[in-house]
Amino acid sequence: MRVLMFRTAPKPICQAALDYLKKHYMDVEIDYIGNVDWDRGEKPFRNYYLLEYTGFLDKKKIPGQLLEELRDNKYDLILLPYSLYGSTTYKNLLRIADQIKPLHILQYHDHGPEKLKTITELRIRLWIQSVIFILAVIPVFLITLINYIRALLVKYYNANRTSRPLDSVQVIGGTTRLQKVREIVQPNDNGVVKIGCIARLDPIKGHRYLLEAAQLLIQDQRQFEILLIGGGPEADSLKSFCEQKALTSFVRFLGFQADIRPYLELCDMFVLPSLNEAMPISLIEIMAAEKPLIATKTGSIPYIIEDGVNGLLVSPASSVELAAALKRLMDNPDERAQLGMNAYRYYRENLSPNAFCKKHMEIYETVVDAPNRPIRTIVTTIFDMTIGGLQSYIELLQTCSSHTGFQVQVMSLGMVNLNLRVMLLIHFHKIFAAIFPKSGEIAAFTCRQMLLRYLMLKILRSDQKPDVVHVHDVMGYHALAPLCRWFSVPLILTKHGDLAKEVAAYEKVDKNSFVFQYFDYLEHKAYREAKHLVVVDQESKIRIERSENFKS
Repeated sequence: MRVLMFRTAPKPICQAALDYLKKHYMDVEIDYIGNVDWDRGEKPFRNYYLLEYTGFLDKKKIPGQLLEELRDNKYDLILLPYSLYGSTTYKNLLRIADQIKPLHILQYHDHGPEKLKTITELRIRLWIQSVIFILAVIPVFLITLINYIRALLVKYYNANRTSRPLDSVQVIGGTTRLQKVREIVQPNDNGVVKIGCIARLDPIKGHRYLLEAAQLLIQDQRQFEILLIGGGPEADSLKSFCEQKALTSFVRFLGFQADIRPYLELCDMFVLPSLNEAMPISLIEIMAAEKPLIATKTGSIPYIIEDGVNGLLVSPASSVELAAALKRLMDNPDERAQLGMNAYRYYRENLSPNAFCKKHMEIYETVVDAPNRPIRTIVTTIFDMTIGGLQSYIELLQTCSSHTGFQVQVMSLGMVNLNLRVMLLIHFHKIFAAIFPKSGEIAAFTCRQMLLRYLMLKILRSDQKPDVVHVHDVMGYHALAPLCRWFSVPLILTKHGDLAKEVAAYEKVDKNSFVFQYFDYLEHKAYREAKHLVVVDQESKIRIERSENFKS
């Protein structure tokens, strides 16, 4: 049996697809095509076709002569791995398969294999889905338009903001599973100070100020290297900035890393230059690694980091202060070591996984009466569950179920049909934003809310109805609150970050913009209405409780 395997998904999915193929098909000869070399030590393939391209694979990126060769190989099967959490459909891959003309196609994704199909069957399925989705766009457009009009009129809302009782907001910070990090940490003796930054490449994370601080360090003739660990929408902009300012030899973009332990070991110190934060998981991971940290005075950070004791604090958006703090630690290795030791001590005493799980269990027990069986909990968010601190927080919560009295099921938008998700979250979102000024985030969140409602409705109507739903964002709360009331399921809201500030950063607008005011209104509306409200940092609790924050 002759098979052609595409490298069109992350390595774990491709490896699982390869293992499935070997297990279920005998005497199989596999060829490999992609832009990333497989581990040649395994030698699982007969032929390797390595291409040079970036982005998504399509027919134009494969030389015509190679397409002819692949067609002449007369493959029985093409294996197409893909991720359900991706940002494009497999239409482009079908166009390639149409040129190669295999007998069948096997699609393999995060949840396993689909049924064998011919190219014709897959095209018919895509065509039917496209028709259905186009029809579905009509009500989506109308609902999005209504929300856009509401946003324009937000200044006329009578918010009637009143403060909550002090004991109605609970604080549960994060934790980390990297409990053995400290054991693998070794000193860095190569002479160049390595400065790490573990954060998604978003405007709100303040990477630009770290790069500006790097310029000041260069002027002072310092020897250093900055490692940016994380991916995100600001990657291209930050890389361009480094090229313009001659920083490329001092800054490395490492992208998203599933395992950050090697970088915790490698770096001498870490920086969190965020403009706004709630409870950054990376801060806890750095403390667990016994590494010194420079962070900004925002969100919960000043409640955890005591300046000069277990870290250094600087003002947000101040490259000058950041450069001064970096110089201080670069010149004082003994202080770096002492700050790291104190940070680890604080982590051990206040941020342990056991305390994290116990606090959540106490909340679930207060809202659910199920003394003789595990509490079934649905944990969800409207945001992508791929990378970032929110994903880490939810994953940590999921691990609690292994040694506590509740069962956690994570519900994510990745469970929605990939083609529908791409159409709504990418294509529709862009079209609506092109028609209506500053409407991009409104369209994006409206689509995400509708998809989240669809998923939750399926679960609530099934035999696996949860005892409690735990949502980790404001827009997800507004999407699920009516359903939870209708089905009499308690709903817990955990606040992560400040949505309005993050949206304003994406849309590049100020606090006087209708966009900021709209999302700020929705934030405070959720905090007033949520019967069970959790925050991940003390600063958020204080701000929510302040009566002046609830003035109309």
